[in-house]
Amino acid sequence: MVEAYVPVIKRQVVRARGDGRMTQSITKDVQGWSRNQLIVALRKDTVDTVAQQIRLENPPEAAVVDNTRGKPILQAVRRTAVNFGSAVRAAALNVLKAELQRAIEQSTIRRSGDLANMNNWEWVYVRDGRRQPLPIMGTSGITMRPGDFIVLRPRVPYASIVNLRVANGSRALTLRKTRQRAERPTKANQRLGFLAFAARRAKRHSLFRGFNVRVSFTHRHAIEGEVNRRQGTGTLVITPSSGRGRW
Repeated sequence: MVEAYVPVIKRQVVRARGDGRMTQSITKDVQGWSRNQLIVALRKDTVDTVAQQIRLENPPEAAVVDNTRGKPILQAVRRTAVNFGSAVRAAALNVLKAELQRAIEQSTIRRSGDLANMNNWEWVYVRDGRRQPLPIMGTSGITMRPGDFIVLRPRVPYASIVNLRVANGSRALTLRKTRQRAERPTKANQRLGFLAFAARRAKRHSLFRGFNVRVSFTHRHAIEGEVNRRQGTGTLVITPSSGRGRW
């Protein structure tokens, strides 16, 4: 006999999407159930799902219970919605590096080649406010919670100043060319350095859905010998779309 708080599945639909995600819709048969049985089933199903994801190192990011953020799951009576930690896949990090290399090669004159060599750019992982090595990624990627950062920064001390010269010079990059040179710059056609160009190109990719990719200059985490003393080291920062904090 099936227990009252374990409903029978009536219909299940699973779809594999082209952007690396899978969606699942389940309809359960609860005809004849009492209100108390429905509430118990709602809470149990949510708690079991959260516990399962925690074991997979995919902790909940935020929960909305009965349309109220912060309300305990065990007080739910109508609806629960849980967002789990976002995971950045290795392919996404490769896309960002490829876009950065492309932007550098398009906007600078090659001399030593050090700037466009991606071995001269390093990943920095910040979790709970602490810098640590980038973890080895499995098929599920790197789980990120609000306030976490994945940062791509140069090892070349002149990278940031060259980026600024590109943005202010004749080799500036644009996401869309305009017919009138005198046209007022917009978000779509303004002159960009190679950092901003790479960030905006990568952000358009489906692998970065649910994440922000932005440029940040930092004195706190500036590299040794940084030439750009006024603004600090220019970096590319990946954060969950719901994340807050400052690198």
